[in-house]
Formats: sequence, structure tokens, C-alpha cells
Amino acid sequence: MYDQQRADRICEALSQGQSLRKAAAAEGVSHVTVLQWIRDIPGFSDQYARAREAGWALLADELVEIADDSSGDSYQDEDGKIRVDQEVVARSRLRLDTRKWLLSKMLPKVYGDKVTQEHTGPNGGPVQISEVRRTIVDPKPSDGSGA
Repeated sequence: MYDQQRADRICEALSQGQSLRKAAAAEGVSHVTVLQWIRDIPGFSDQYARAREAGWALLADELVEIADDSSGDSYQDEDGKIRVDQEVVARSRLRLDTRKWLLSKMLPKVYGDKVTQEHTGPNGGPVQISEVRRTIVDPKPSDGSGA
């Protein structure tokens, strides 16, 4: 049931940041079908990968927009005092955290946490490696006497 025009529209939706489920449903197919196309249709996996990369880049841009948008963060109460709308702030934080998590998992080399380990010796010097040899003596005689 593969149709290149349908596949193009799904990839276009993905490149605009839409989820695979929504993009596929809009074209009357399931996300499972699209995943089968990736496996079975020559060239489609590359098209899909490029669309996903574009969608992830768009998601990264949204992080800045969400963080910079403070339009709903506060309101004026009935006494005229400015109050922080904790629900709006929490929702923005959730939107940011979700996007950051997705990006760190989908593009870990670009958006993942970089972990490095360094080993140094005393006073920041080189690590000293030494060899220790021990001779183990069998406490039981090997002459078969048992004593």
C-alpha cells in the first residue's frame, strides 16, 4: 500500500516537527505501516531519516522560543496584584524538559550529556603503575600424607 506521494507528505509533516503517529494518521495509514516502509521500501529510510533530522532541529529551535516566551507567566488578580501563574510556568518547564529529553535520546552526539573521565596521579601528575607479585605457598604438603 506504499504510495510515494503519501510518503512524501508524511515526511514533510515529520520535518515540520509532527509526530509519526499524527503524520501517518493524517494520510490514512498507521505508524506501524510507515515503519514497515522504512524496512521494505528502497530509499525510504533515507528520506525518513532526513525528515526526522529536520524535525529534531525544529524541536531544538522551539526550546529557545518556549524559554523566551513569558507572556502567560503572570496575571493580575482581583486586587490588582501581579501574580505568577504556577500552572503555566510548570507547563512550560514540562514542554522544555520533554523536548530536551527527546533530543538527548534521538541525537545524543549533538544534544546528549558529554561525560568525560580523567585519571591523574598525586598532585595532578601521571598515574603511576606498579606491579606487585606474590608467591602463594600451599599450606598442605603435596606428598599425599595429609599432614
